[in-house]
Amino acid sequence: NGDGTFGGSFTPTSSTEIEITVIDDKGSFTTVPLMKVELIDPAGYVYNSITHTRITEAVVTCYWWDENNSKWVIWDAPTYGQINPQVTPFNDQFDYSFLVPKGKYYVYATATGFYPYQSSTLEVIAEPVYHDIYMEPLPVLTSITVLPQSVVLGLNGTYSFTAMGYDQYARPMGGVECNWNSTIGTITTGIFTAPNTVTTGIITAASGTVQ
Repeated sequence: NGDGTFGGSFTPTSSTEIEITVIDDKGSFTTVPLMKVELIDPAGYVYNSITHTRITEAVVTCYWWDENNSKWVIWDAPTYGQINPQVTPFNDQFDYSFLVPKGKYYVYATATGFYPYQSSTLEVIAEPVYHDIYMEPLPVLTSITVLPQSVVLGLNGTYSFTAMGYDQYARPMGGVECNWNSTIGTITTGIFTAPNTVTTGIITAASGTVQ
């Protein structure tokens, strides 16, 4: 700086101790420790909450609590030579892994076919924080069951059937709008009227191509 002082900058990309070595005009040198920088994981895996299988191509973003401005911001990973957000699997060891300074963080994950996920606050102090993400799949209507499965009516009798939808994991789905059909009598929005002759028939409910 022209006055006998010198300045510089250094951004660590892993936990490290920083020291400075000064060499005088006689070749003697002195090493002085300056500080110790700790970069600590939050890291983990991303799972399907139903099947417990790993999810590929999930996008995981790390957010940091900015105390100076009292708000959550996307953690500045490039400053530390890292990537944020990350796409799973990020490396051979974890689906996601951020080496961050001490502070408060949370992770937010998105993936096609799943509800978004947001973790609780992860406080990074001195030990690695391992946090696995379990994402709930979006329900996809896969089958419809007409209830009850059989009924006996008199001539011109009526009965109100119901239709229960199920998703790809056999979880019940409410509010499924169906088109009703019967091989005998008439049926409208699930209300069946039997014919005036003795016979048997089949009632079906469909939503699009699913029945």
